[in-house]
Amino acid sequence: METKTILRRYADHYDAIKKIGSYPLSKQLQLSDLGDVKTLKAVSQKCYIDMKKDKYELSVIDYVCLISTWFIFNEAPEEDRKPEKFPKRIGVALIVRTEETRNLLRLFNKRPEFLMDLIGSKDISVYSEMARFWYRFYNRKL
Repeated sequence: METKTILRRYADHYDAIKKIGSYPLSKQLQLSDLGDVKTLKAVSQKCYIDMKKDKYELSVIDYVCLISTWFIFNEAPEEDRKPEKFPKRIGVALIVRTEETRNLLRLFNKRPEFLMDLIGSKDISVYSEMARFWYRFYNRKL
């Protein structure tokens, strides 16, 4: 996906990204966690329109987490996008982009194929390193 599109989606869904990312990984989120009914409808409608354009069938929460994943990946220097380096990049992103990183890890736990496809790896060692990272921060109540 083009950088311009990623940044537009990130801006369009910024409030939802921050809201979802404010919850610890241990919390099972529901749409009602996004706020009042008016906010919920607006976020859901935007997500469904974008998902239709992108040809994704996900929950609203998973789609917002996917946008965070694209954003973190896009923000990484080219060298850090390599499969063997990207898991370490998550540690850097966590400091600067806590909510977005939390969303990336939330999606990775549910649908690891999105991140693995994005970084271009099917290597079990990369998956294992990401899973260990998720587990460490899950236990820390991230």
